Amino acid sequence: MKRLIPVAILILEFLLVDFCVSRNVPDTSKQNYSVSNDGEFVQTFRLMILPPTKSEGRGKNGILTSLPKYEGLVAELRSALINSGKATVVDREKTEQALDEIAFGKSGLVDRTTAPKIGRITGAEKMASPIFYNKDFSLSLTDIETTKVEYSKSVPVENYQALIQDFIKFLEHKILLVNISKIMNPNPSFKASIKSSKKIYKNSEPIHFEISVSETAYVYLLLIQNDGEIFTLFPNEEQTENLIESDMPLTIPNANANFVFTAGEPFGRDVIKLIASKEKMQLFQSRRIAGSPFGQITETPEKIARGIKKFTIDLKSSAWTSTEIAIETQQ
Repeated sequence: MKRLIPVAILILEFLLVDFCVSRNVPDTSKQNYSVSNDGEFVQTFRLMILPPTKSEGRGKNGILTSLPKYEGLVAELRSALINSGKATVVDREKTEQALDEIAFGKSGLVDRTTAPKIGRITGAEKMASPIFYNKDFSLSLTDIETTKVEYSKSVPVENYQALIQDFIKFLEHKILLVNISKIMNPNPSFKASIKSSKKIYKNSEPIHFEISVSETAYVYLLLIQNDGEIFTLFPNEEQTENLIESDMPLTIPNANANFVFTAGEPFGRDVIKLIASKEKMQLFQSRRIAGSPFGQITETPEKIARGIKKFTIDLKSSAWTSTEIAIETQQ
């Protein structure tokens, strides 16, 4: 999580978890499709993988040519995505049909004009593009509806497995964010707000949040880091009372706190989710972080999604509300 510096000047560090990749190539026809554009919760993204291509420096933008010798590597990418359960991969026949429609073999390009056609033919939501340049392997993810590039990283070819696992971790985080963002009451009877002292924080800069509700309610504050880890910022060991009076702003951490919450690794875009309820509740299982007043949610993304769904169903719309903001941390 972001660095927490108590009076004793303790800096917490968290280890990343390594994932294993199976090299077996599953049958894509047996995948369970789970795609949502409405209020349903997302379990996977329907994704198509473009053929492996190589960027050749001809002209300002370069051109793309087919590179069959790397198809085995891309097959491993396909296998890892299917085995992860985070992506439903479009089969090759539909992919080839869609690419023929837009003459991909001639242009090597998918743009704002051709992307919607690919989406209609394949039913894909997102498109993965593996590109090879010299000794580097680049992988990007584009949202087909918006044509926004959501992920783009490059590594030496020999490190391709690490990039694949990083990509899967990104998809897991993206699904989690989509589902947590669905904690939204369209007709709340009261309002909640959260403000950050800044939108962009440099390394080691202190971070504060100000929260308030228009009616007395129990307030819960979650930090969803860009690496997928989730922490409970409030209530915490130092600020245990989370019943907040109406129109009485509360700062986290407050001026009397025995710690300073600062920007730190992993750098990137983090989401802060506030949930306010007229009833006291236990949202997720969490464990106390040693030397910290905060807790870390230990449940899997799937269990979190189920908990969110149960939460939104069990409470009356007049009994809860939510809001969220995003902050950027930079080195």
